Amino acid sequence: CRDCQVSQTVEDYLYSIEPRRHIFYIFAIVGATTTHMLALLFQQFSGYKDATMTRESGDGEVEFDTTANAVAALNGLQGFRLNANHSLTLSFA
Repeated sequence: CRDCQVSQTVEDYLYSIEPRRHIFYIFAIVGATTTHMLALLFQQFSGYKDATMTRESGDGEVEFDTTANAVAALNGLQGFRLNANHSLTLSFA
């Protein structure tokens, strides 16, 4: 059904292209941010499993148990302000 395809949700689309997509990336994390701080932000979302970051690049990744939970967290914290000058930038690979 053509109209059904148009009304497909983001979660349905992600399941259709990659059923196990449940890790997303964080870019340009502020220098004072720690893995513990990231965990506190993301553990408020269902299915949170782990957060890691690489101090050298200032990037990290967050893992959830399902794509739907990862999408909910990504949508919930995309653009979250860490301080007056820095916001979270999140993306699936």
